Amino acid sequence: MRRLRFSLPGRIILAAGLLLTTSCASFRPGSPVAWSERDLDGALRRRAAGPIVEVSTATNGMSLCAVRPFYCRVADPARDRTLHEYLWPMGMDKSLGSERYWRVLSVFGHDFESSDRMSRYRTVVFPLAAWGKDSDGRGYFGLFPIGGVVREFLGQDRIVFAMFPLYLDTSVNDVRTLDILWPVISFTKGEGVSRFRIFPLYGFSEREGQWKKGFVLWPLWTWGRFESEKGPTGEGFILFPLLGHTELTDQETWMIFPPFFRCSVNDRGYRSINCPWPFFQYVDGKDESKLFLWPIWGHHGGPGFDYHFFLWPIGSRLSVDRGDRVVERTSMFPLWFYETTEDAGEGAISGGPEVVGKYAKLWPVFSYRREDETWRLRVPDLWPGKHLSPIERNWAPLWTLYQREGVGAEGGEELLWGLYRRRWDGRGGVSISLF
Repeated sequence: MRRLRFSLPGRIILAAGLLLTTSCASFRPGSPVAWSERDLDGALRRRAAGPIVEVSTATNGMSLCAVRPFYCRVADPARDRTLHEYLWPMGMDKSLGSERYWRVLSVFGHDFESSDRMSRYRTVVFPLAAWGKDSDGRGYFGLFPIGGVVREFLGQDRIVFAMFPLYLDTSVNDVRTLDILWPVISFTKGEGVSRFRIFPLYGFSEREGQWKKGFVLWPLWTWGRFESEKGPTGEGFILFPLLGHTELTDQETWMIFPPFFRCSVNDRGYRSINCPWPFFQYVDGKDESKLFLWPIWGHHGGPGFDYHFFLWPIGSRLSVDRGDRVVERTSMFPLWFYETTEDAGEGAISGGPEVVGKYAKLWPVFSYRREDETWRLRVPDLWPGKHLSPIERNWAPLWTLYQREGVGAEGGEELLWGLYRRRWDGRGGVSISLF
């Protein structure tokens, strides 16, 4: 079966974009239709029709060609990487070396060696069909829910099904599972693994030398026995919805009306209480502390992180210590987001951590981003989340009425998609372009 390729629409749109861009050569810089300039990083940018057409080439060889919002192409020759985006997020096509991945809506494919049509590949029309060739050169095809064989998909080495959920046979490594009228009847067998289920009447599973678990009239009665030599041993049960108890060699847990009321303790001084979950949650331990009065206020802290919230999910604050960097985020969803990155390693100044990154957004009014000496202010910014590369390439230039950016003492600003532009350098020089 021949593979589905997705490049013709991109070539057509790219040709149109290049035609428009080529015509820019006849316009003088400063024309209201098209212009050419070098940005603060030294990249040569050619733009036409305001934010719609752009072709740029960076000093490191990376290039961009866009006819927004219909098409965008990004190439990185140093990494042998190319990305095509079609009316993002509708479609995309990216390649890294000889490997290629593409998607159109819920249809996607993966060519593991695109230069060889006989090599491994996968095409999926989710959730209806899948076909391809596995790493051993075996072809496969499946049409859901009628039947077929699908290999190396969804974490499984092989999936065989017929009139799903009537018959399903899956395997990963040496573990094989057979389901009849999924999820009612199930058998699993493999090295050290055994499971059997007639849902919801009875079920039993075992991993040899580690644990045994089972249920009767799920969820009324579930139980487990832990017997690993490398971890705690013991057993537990849940009589739903009345009572649950687990007792291991190093910890004990009681539950009343699970999961609403729960108390856990261990021999290292750890205590955990839910009363009732999720409204009141309390943890007190050597490496962890937690107090939730959900959804009004909450705090959770541990090694390398500290988290607070109030009026969940509106307000939150998170601090993450990554060793050499400390990241702090504050948000008032969906209007305000603020993040700082501090250099806490050897690069920090003697007076303490140095702020090397900052991001602020008041949605949809503006966003501000700084990384080391590079910064940018955008007005407005309609994307509700943090900056996202596909949004930056395909959509943000269309709605940005004013932009101001700089690298150290050098910078520039533009209004109304470049109709007014001003540049300045570190020596006091200023240039202004109007239409």
